[in-house]
Amino acid sequence: MRKRFFITLLLAATFSLSALAGGTEIGGIHYELDRNNNSACVTFTGSSYKENNNYPGRLTIPASVTHGGVTYTVTAIGDYAFYYCSSLLRITLPGTVTSIGEGAFAGCTGFTSFTIPTSVTHIGESAFYDCTRLTSITIPNSVVTIGDMAFYNCNRMTSAALGNNVDSIGDKAFAYCTELTSFSFGNSIKKIGDNAFEGCFGLTSITLPASVTHIGNGAFAYCTELQQVYCRCTTPPTLGEKAFPAELMESGGCCKLYVPASRKQAYAANWGWFENRIQEK
Repeated sequence: MRKRFFITLLLAATFSLSALAGGTEIGGIHYELDRNNNSACVTFTGSSYKENNNYPGRLTIPASVTHGGVTYTVTAIGDYAFYYCSSLLRITLPGTVTSIGEGAFAGCTGFTSFTIPTSVTHIGESAFYDCTRLTSITIPNSVVTIGDMAFYNCNRMTSAALGNNVDSIGDKAFAYCTELTSFSFGNSIKKIGDNAFEGCFGLTSITLPASVTHIGNGAFAYCTELQQVYCRCTTPPTLGEKAFPAELMESGGCCKLYVPASRKQAYAANWGWFENRIQEK
């Protein structure tokens, strides 16, 4: 399953990178420049994913660049900008960047840490896919959406924390972060996507804030060590199929669901919540 998604992403990127390559080179970095609003987007510079090792070591993206006598504010890291740039060890983004594009840092296996500026509002699909040495991530309060597979297979990540304005987590966003033991949702999350935490074997306890309204299909599938789920919602969130690990809920597993006082019956009456697992707290 994981291999299939990897191949799909790789093929899609390989066929589209040639269209993204190019732009204007300034200080060794390529940009697409928009004269309508004087903004700049960092772009991909190789011709295929195998050749995108143009930035070895450490790199700092400036807040602005000047070309042809015009100054442009750097506002975005474009799709696949640093795709599989495995020799890049650390990158510093300016506080002017508002968007991190699709696959922007996918396969940057040199990263052990990454700081997302407090200006960023959107993290694109597969943005940090396969960053296999990344150990933790903090999503600032500025971020509203996290795309599908954004942190898929970051398999050394042990902790992640969402800011208080994130309202949705994309499908498979943290799937197969196998070492993830600590996760904080923030207090505005409404939707947890399908298979969002599938295969997060290190999770033993999660706390869902009162804002959650929907938990997708297989959201916590194969989280085989999950023992405690604290749900703060007074209105039971709707559940997709097998949102919680079936092997713990349907058999002799000991996973417990803790819900607000006097809400056990409300939860038990909603499809997918296992009455024999629910306790009030």
